[in-house]
Amino acid sequence: TIHTVSNDPDNPGQYTTVQAAHDAALPGDTLYITPSETSYGNISMNRRLIIIGNGFVTEVDGTISKMTRINDIDLDESLVSSSSGSKFISIIFRGMDAFEIDNITIEQCGVEDRLTLSRCTNVTVKHSIVNLIDGSNGFFGVVSNCIFFSPQRSNYTVKNCVIIGTGGYNSSGLFVDNVIFENNIIIQYPVTASNIQNTSFSNNIFFGMSGDPLPFDTNDNSGSGNLVGVNPQFVEYDIFSGVGDHSFTTPLVHVFDTEDWHLSSGSPGILYGTDGTDVGIYGGQDPWPEVSGYTGRPSMPVITLFQLLNAVVSPDGELEFEIEATTQN
Repeated sequence: TIHTVSNDPDNPGQYTTVQAAHDAALPGDTLYITPSETSYGNISMNRRLIIIGNGFVTEVDGTISKMTRINDIDLDESLVSSSSGSKFISIIFRGMDAFEIDNITIEQCGVEDRLTLSRCTNVTVKHSIVNLIDGSNGFFGVVSNCIFFSPQRSNYTVKNCVIIGTGGYNSSGLFVDNVIFENNIIIQYPVTASNIQNTSFSNNIFFGMSGDPLPFDTNDNSGSGNLVGVNPQFVEYDIFSGVGDHSFTTPLVHVFDTEDWHLSSGSPGILYGTDGTDVGIYGGQDPWPEVSGYTGRPSMPVITLFQLLNAVVSPDGELEFEIEATTQN
C-alpha cells in the first residue's frame, strides 16, 4: 500500500506528517513524501517501511526546488514489529539513530548531522551525501559511492567514496577501528596514527593529508596499492581551498552546487580500483547516478511538463492533455 504525505495545503496528500502516515501504515508499505518548504519533523519507526522523497537539493540551474526534509529518524521495534528492513530514498534528514536494527538501506539521501548505527547488520548506504557516520558499538555494512566527511568507529566497509576532511566533525581526523577502505579518494584529512587501528587500506588516493604519516603497517593496520600525496584531479574542485564550511549550521548539500567529482582524463585514479574501475564515486559496480547529478532525486520517471489542451470539457467529452517525463536512472 502507498501512502502520500504532504504538508503543502496547495498540494494535499493523505497525511500531513510522516509520523501520522507511519502510524497508519502496515509493515512493507511505502510512504511518498511531497517536497515542501517546511520540514516534516521527527519520526519514530517501529515497522518496516519504504520512504521515498524528491531529493535533497534546493537549487538546480538557478531554479529553487522544494526538498523532502525530515528532522530526526529513530529506528526502533515494538512487541509485534520492527523497523528492520526499512529503506530511505531521496530524502534529506538531520540524523538517524538505530540500535540492533538490521537490513537498513539509505540511498540518494542527504544526512546533515550523523548516522548513529550501533550493533546493526547488513546496512547499505549509497549515492548519498553524509556528514558523520558513527558506528559507536560497531555496525556491519557497506558505505559505497558516497560523499562524506567523517567515518568513525568500527566493522564496516567504505568503498568508492570521496571523503573530505575540512570542517564539520573532522578536527580529530580519522577515528576508526576494523574498517576496510577500498578505492576511495580521501583528501585534506588530519591524521593521528593512534586513532587508526585494525584497518585495511587498498587502492585509495590520499591528498592534502596532515599530521602523522598514515599508519599502514602499525597498529595492526595493513595497506597496499595506495597513492599518498597524489592529486586525484577532479573535473571541478579546488583541491587546495576545499568545500568551505559544511557544519550543521550550514546545510550540508549546499557545498556541492558547483562541484564535479568526475575524474579528469589524466587522473591517476582512472581504472585504478581493485576491480579495474575508477576510484571515487563514479567507479565500482554501482556508480553515482549520472542523470540525477547531485540532486538526490529518485531513480524513477519525473514529470517535466503537464499541459491541459482543452480547458472546457462538454458532457461525455474527453479531457485532452500533453505530458512529458524524463527518466532518472
